Amino acid sequence: MLKIRTMKTDQLAYFREAARWQHLSKASNSLNISISSISHAIKSLEAELGCKLFEKRGKNIFLTQQGKLLSLKVDELFDHMDLIKNEIQSDEVIWSGKYRIGSSPGLDQIYFLPKWSEYQKKYPELILEYSSHRSSTIVDLVSKGELDFGICFDPVSSPTISSKTLLKIPHRVSVRKGHPIAKKKAAIALKDLLPYSCCSPKMYPGIEICKQHEILARKKISPKIDFIFESYITAAHRVSFTNSWCYLPQTFADHFGFKQFQFSGCNSEVQLKLIWPASHSLPRAIAAFFDNLA
Repeated sequence: MLKIRTMKTDQLAYFREAARWQHLSKASNSLNISISSISHAIKSLEAELGCKLFEKRGKNIFLTQQGKLLSLKVDELFDHMDLIKNEIQSDEVIWSGKYRIGSSPGLDQIYFLPKWSEYQKKYPELILEYSSHRSSTIVDLVSKGELDFGICFDPVSSPTISSKTLLKIPHRVSVRKGHPIAKKKAAIALKDLLPYSCCSPKMYPGIEICKQHEILARKKISPKIDFIFESYITAAHRVSFTNSWCYLPQTFADHFGFKQFQFSGCNSEVQLKLIWPASHSLPRAIAAFFDNLA
């Protein structure tokens, strides 16, 4: 049976020091190990490589042609190992790679892409393949491995995906600043919104039941719904030029400059989550970005 040998880093380190001093005793003192340990390492390397690495002349040893070549390669190897160590231990790790991400519509404009662009300036070797989908589609694509990760609101838990909560965002009634309700100085009650139409989200599997319906049903309020939307960004645009009102995450309301109202027992929050396939670990470059973002 063929016996497979493998050069070990300690053997190469002993060889390197012996080559530097060209004297076993001096190399032994430098490394603070026995001469026999160095001799054994050199013999093991010679046996594996099938050639002599040193010639002995008196008390000194001299590199053979093969030994000189190995010495150059070992120096290159140890220099590269030092470089790897320095890069890993440095705060300025050079991230690289191509990643496929999907996010809920609107998040690219007001949350993710502006911050990613700054991150990419620091790590230009990162490549992003971006697409926009509703939350249920993102869950499906991540589960299938067609996206490396996704950012969406309130995805339903699944054994096929792992998740991390990035933000917990207040979810409140929002109107444009010029809305008649926004101009009132007196306290506003939820019933004061009923004369005005409401934007309502469309339901899809893959996302938690919308809290808007839950709240209104609990208060036994039936709003006049004249616009049904798939994404918060679409609803925000609708609210921005009509007298419609809508439950929106504060992130979108702030971006559009909307007025938000808090009503007792009618406030909630949405969770913005990062999801990725449960069969994979989150890439370190992505984890580092979202650790700073959350």
